[in-house]
Amino acid sequence: MAIKGKGRTRSRRVIAAPPRPQLMIRKKPFILRRSTWIGAGAVLLAGIGLLVFLALRSSRAEAKEDRERTAVRVFANLIQANIPAGAQSLGSASNLVFPTVLQDLASLGAGDLKAPAATRKANELTRAAREGADGMEEIIVRRTIPDEFPQTRLELLDAQFMMAQGLRTYERVGGLMKAAIAETGAQRTAITDEAAELATQAGTLFDRGWTKLNNIRDRLGIAPPFNPNPVPQSSVPVPTLPPSPTPSASATPSPSPEPSPSASPTG
Repeated sequence: MAIKGKGRTRSRRVIAAPPRPQLMIRKKPFILRRSTWIGAGAVLLAGIGLLVFLALRSSRAEAKEDRERTAVRVFANLIQANIPAGAQSLGSASNLVFPTVLQDLASLGAGDLKAPAATRKANELTRAAREGADGMEEIIVRRTIPDEFPQTRLELLDAQFMMAQGLRTYERVGGLMKAAIAETGAQRTAITDEAAELATQAGTLFDRGWTKLNNIRDRLGIAPPFNPNPVPQSSVPVPTLPPSPTPSASATPSPSPEPSPSASPTG
């Protein structure tokens, strides 16, 4: 049987190893990081794409506006071809389609315009108004203004209708003028007054259509579609002064009288 020794027995406890030192990895500067360059590249590509998109969008918008401008100009030229030849402009929103019609009606009512001249003027008014209205009504707006401009097409349809109806009303004025020629006295005056009122309505209706067309022209920045003859300004006579009399070259001034010597007193 073994005898235990008196010495200290060994412990089975294992001494733990010291902790390993942590490795400190230094990060690269922000500007040198790969993620920074990737992000910057993505932002740059996005910016370039945005610029290209905006440029293409602006180009398409300009091309669309050019197409609209061309279509409106074509429509305006068709309107111009059917404006009566004597029309005069009072500005951007008003025109005198038949400048002398009110004066002719007043002269006819007063008896100053004789029947032959009145008949000729009435026939010219009726013919010009009818031909202009027929020509305007034959303009097919949907062929002139493309489908991509629905609002412009609608406004030009209204303008076309108003101007054509204004000319139709002028045609009725010509008929009333012919009827007034066959009458005399108060009956003629009543007809000419009615015709004058109708002529004013015709001018107002035509100007409403013209204003619609002119508003579209201003929006698109194009030249006026037609330029009627401007109303001539009445010249104001300048008064001239009579020439001042000039002295004759042969005239000689008359000598001034000299006082006669007075007699000296005697003592």
